[in-house]
Amino acid sequence: MRIGTTRLRPNVDNGGRIEAMAFTKDGKRLVTMNDYTGGKVWDTVTGKKILAFGVKPASLGGTRYALSTDGSRAAIVESEKVCRFYDTANGKEIGSAVGEWGSLNDLRFSPDNKLLGVLLYSEHAVAVWDVASCSRLWQMSVPLGISSGAFAFTPDGKIIVGARRPGSKPAADVNEPPLPLLFYDAAQGPKSEYASPLTIVFPPGPMFAPDGKEFTFSSDGKLLAARESSRQFMLWDFTTRKLLHEPKIDHDDQMGVFCLCFSPDGKGIFTGSRKGVRLWDVVTGKMKREFAGHHTVDSDTAILALALSPDSKRVAASCGDDGLRVWDVDSGKEQLDFEGHRMRNVQARFGSDDKTIVSICGFNPTPGRTADERTYRIWDATTGKPLTRVALSRKQFLPFCLSGDANVLFVIDDGKITKKSLLDGKVEEVRGLPANYARYQCSFDGRYLAGHTDDYWDPKNNELLARNTLGAVDTTTGKEVLHFEGGKGEMFRCRFTEDGLYLAVRSFCYDPDTNMGRGSSMLKQSFLRIWDMQTGRKTSERNLLEQNWNGDFRWPGGDSLSPDRALALTRGKEFVELRNVTSNAELAQFQADGWDCESWTFSRDGNFIAIGDEKGQILLWSVSARKPLGTLEGHDAGVASVQFSPDEKKLLSGSDDTTILLWDIAQWTAPATTHK
Repeated sequence: MRIGTTRLRPNVDNGGRIEAMAFTKDGKRLVTMNDYTGGKVWDTVTGKKILAFGVKPASLGGTRYALSTDGSRAAIVESEKVCRFYDTANGKEIGSAVGEWGSLNDLRFSPDNKLLGVLLYSEHAVAVWDVASCSRLWQMSVPLGISSGAFAFTPDGKIIVGARRPGSKPAADVNEPPLPLLFYDAAQGPKSEYASPLTIVFPPGPMFAPDGKEFTFSSDGKLLAARESSRQFMLWDFTTRKLLHEPKIDHDDQMGVFCLCFSPDGKGIFTGSRKGVRLWDVVTGKMKREFAGHHTVDSDTAILALALSPDSKRVAASCGDDGLRVWDVDSGKEQLDFEGHRMRNVQARFGSDDKTIVSICGFNPTPGRTADERTYRIWDATTGKPLTRVALSRKQFLPFCLSGDANVLFVIDDGKITKKSLLDGKVEEVRGLPANYARYQCSFDGRYLAGHTDDYWDPKNNELLARNTLGAVDTTTGKEVLHFEGGKGEMFRCRFTEDGLYLAVRSFCYDPDTNMGRGSSMLKQSFLRIWDMQTGRKTSERNLLEQNWNGDFRWPGGDSLSPDRALALTRGKEFVELRNVTSNAELAQFQADGWDCESWTFSRDGNFIAIGDEKGQILLWSVSARKPLGTLEGHDAGVASVQFSPDEKKLLSGSDDTTILLWDIAQWTAPATTHK
């Protein structure tokens, strides 16, 4: 069974957000590009990915790729010295241009796809390349304000329009001189700079952000639209240079417009912002429609890119929740929507009655990273149909705090931790554990809650100010079960056994006198400690590194223990390791480096192991026979959680591809093949 779908989910493979996309001429495909995974082509009817092309662009700063308006050509800057061109119909490379490609500020194809225009911030220059010959036609120096601004080709492809980036003075400062557009002949470059007195003058003050989406032309070249800091957009008649409209931003949308584009028929202009997608009438300048679907775009979500189908009937938007959405323009209804999670790190659990499946996304609401979707969902385990969807506020969200029996969910609410029963909705406050810890874990039955802090460093002096603390409480009594202070440079990951009676704590010690807190690669020690939750006593401690380890630093996940606590699944330097807890002997290695603790587990009787990897595969392994049983393939991105059913005939997995898969594994786990 597959719950949810990966259709039009381009960023599930840990890629960056989509900031460039275009429909092909026939409207049947959508081409997307981002900073991390190159380009992808999608079927707009089924939502399935057709192909991927290109390599990860180099981290040079600024725009590192370009996509033609018809979606047929793409350019990816692979390094400071080379840019590669691709045919998106088949994903094949059609040429490469060797030159200076560092510190790009804007990169665009001409409308006929024959030219590639480049703004080079470090060179303070504008350059034009011929795509067919992969040769540079010309390059000329421009004022600093131009190279740090943006440009666009006119629809006839003959002129490059460069916009100077204003200074930092407020718009109300009338003493700041107005900033015009400059025009350059695309073919001749330095030989002909247009100095027409009919220059469009932008208002003074800060306007643009250097992301290459500041202004755009209508398809007939008669209208020019630009986004500006205090307005939805500004619309000019390009033939007369007269300003037609400048709708002001409403008080609920202070961040303004992130992107804009004209409809192919030129009758409307679409804008994307934190408020969502809006359609404006170019004649009146008034808003005609707002687009929203089942998953409403909230204040923490931005529309980063827009694309219109050639027939103007569909609009696609790249959203801050790492997904794509497509609307029917006439009806405003969303197409290709689905009842599923829209964020990565989907955690899935069997309900206590084995008839339901409960899922949630595991992200922390930290100041630097907020979850764009905060919901937990309940599904019918037989049909996969959605039963319940409950939204949580930003302050409430906690990762990995859905109990193993899916009966209890822990959340943060108004600076306190609360325990919510998913059976009757009863809410209780959890006492004895601070609500500002970096990470939490709950026991299978939801009785115990553990958490730990992260090191606190002085950012100026790179000095360790506070050491890590680990704590656990009995949520039924509020009694503190354990409190443990780490040594200098010691950090924690923890995980409960399936019965909830023991807590496995993996600590790892880096060298605090090098540069950690800020990223040391030297791991000095790594301990596995086991605590008895009923007594609060430590029952076992093993140093997993008998000698100093001079390898690369790895962040271990919380270790999974077998039911009898004789075996442990731990993350090693390059593998997930199966260890004997008593002797510390390594019994087996599994290639799953870099993945988190929720993606590996023992079955409830300890006979089997399931290990998910970052490629979306799940390995089933026999503990007693010490051999693999099979590999499950079906996820399109890393496996975030795995859980055996009580009878061990099924396996449940959640993934970064936002889906949940239910597997029939009885052929391997039936009693006839069980090794005692």
